[in-house]
Amino acid sequence: YQIQISRYETRKAVFGMFPEIGVISSVNYEDNPFLFNRSWSDIALKMSWNLLNPARLSMQADLAKARENEANLRRQAISMGVITQVHIAWGRYNAARDKYELAVEYAGVVAKLAEKAAERKMSGDAGAQAEATLEGAKSLLARAERDLSFADLEDAAGDVFVTAGLDPFPEAVAEQDIPSLARA
Repeated sequence: YQIQISRYETRKAVFGMFPEIGVISSVNYEDNPFLFNRSWSDIALKMSWNLLNPARLSMQADLAKARENEANLRRQAISMGVITQVHIAWGRYNAARDKYELAVEYAGVVAKLAEKAAERKMSGDAGAQAEATLEGAKSLLARAERDLSFADLEDAAGDVFVTAGLDPFPEAVAEQDIPSLARA
């Protein structure tokens, strides 16, 4: 819209260079009894022109062109800002997805190691019991890291939706409780 406004301002400046033409009219009455005609009317045509307008024409045209260019550059800058935000959000989503996939794989490997340690623990070896406890703690930590990575992935997906201007929620929801929202 700003470009269109700048164009209208240019036209306004050009039309301001033309001479001004006006019509003046009036109806008059005087209550002096000694006058021959106590009422009369006037009509006049007025034309005026500022002699400096032609000298300002090139300056006004340059100013109008500069405003148009500024509006165009502003539009391009906003577009580039939006594209950059979407690109950054998409890159963050891809990084979060890779991190989550790695965390899932790591949690799986650690869980298998914890199972093997638990099997060795059954043999009754004291060292095996300590190893099983350690592997169980590692497995718990790996699952927590996996869950945190999933939360980061969901947050990054939300950023993609927001920067792209998309609304992930349905337009109409029957109920406002959590299970109904989850089904929608």
